[in-house]
Parts: sequence; C-alpha cells; structure tokens
Amino acid sequence: MDEAGARSKVRIFGETYVIRSAQADEEHIRRVAEAVDARMRELAGRYPGLNVTRLAVLAALNLADELLRLREQHRVLMTAFERRLAAIEGGGEAPGLSGAASEDRARPASGDGP
Repeated sequence: MDEAGARSKVRIFGETYVIRSAQADEEHIRRVAEAVDARMRELAGRYPGLNVTRLAVLAALNLADELLRLREQHRVLMTAFERRLAAIEGGGEAPGLSGAASEDRARPASGDGP
C-alpha cells in the first residue's frame, strides 16, 4: 500500500466505484463492497419496488444494525472474559470453569504420570 492508501475499483449493485482507503488493503475493500452488494441484492429481491437510493439506505440500516448488535455481543463477551480472568488471577475459580487448572498443577512435570 502506498502513502495514499489502497485504491480499488468495485461494482456495487451494477455501478462501478473507485474506493480509496488509507487503512484497508484492496482485498478488504473488495470484501466490504461484496457485502454491501449482496445486502442490496437480497433486499431488492424482497422489495422489488424500491429504488436504488432506498435500497442503499435500507442496506446501510441493516448493516449498521448488525454492527451494533455484534458490538454489544462483543462487549458482553469481553466483560464475562475479564471477570473470569480476574477470578483466575485472583486465585479463585471463575464460575463455569472446570478444575482443570488445579488438576494440571497436581500432575508430574515429566508427563509420565496418569
């Protein structure tokens, strides 16, 4: 990638766009464009009377909704992970974890044990 970033020509819903990004490579730009194109085509199949602008806005709303749901799911999972990690580091066993860590400490280091 040069100083100006990646530049890629993509097709979305039958139109060609030149996309430039300082943070993403051409492959990433292509995958993003494919995701937008796929969502627009999916929505066009469900709502054949919508014009391109409304399809694009509906696709953007769908993708933004998916992003926000995934961010919330990520936040919940990271919070649970951090709680479990803190419990392990604090010497207590985290809820939902087996006693595998304490069993590992009891085994001989040579690997010859049961």
